[in-house]
Amino acid sequence: MSDTILKDDEGQTYSYDNIKTQGWVDGHVAGAQCVAAFLREKAVAAFSAKKDVEAKLFRELADEVIAAVVPDLQRKAEQHMKRHPERLWNE
Repeated sequence: MSDTILKDDEGQTYSYDNIKTQGWVDGHVAGAQCVAAFLREKAVAAFSAKKDVEAKLFRELADEVIAAVVPDLQRKAEQHMKRHPERLWNE
């Protein structure tokens, strides 16, 4: 992949590829949060249908996604940002 270099009015340079990839990586967090919301909706539906065990399982899975998956994805996004900064200093 060839990187496109962007310059602002002050002559600062930015990596288009790094900006795009960072957006993609940051989007993983939102995706995991959507999965947790979906699982919570399933928990409510199961509870309404008097399926308490199933409802509890869905709720616990949603909590686990938020507690374990989201922080890991956030950490990976931060690592990517450090390794591949959007602003390029040595151009």
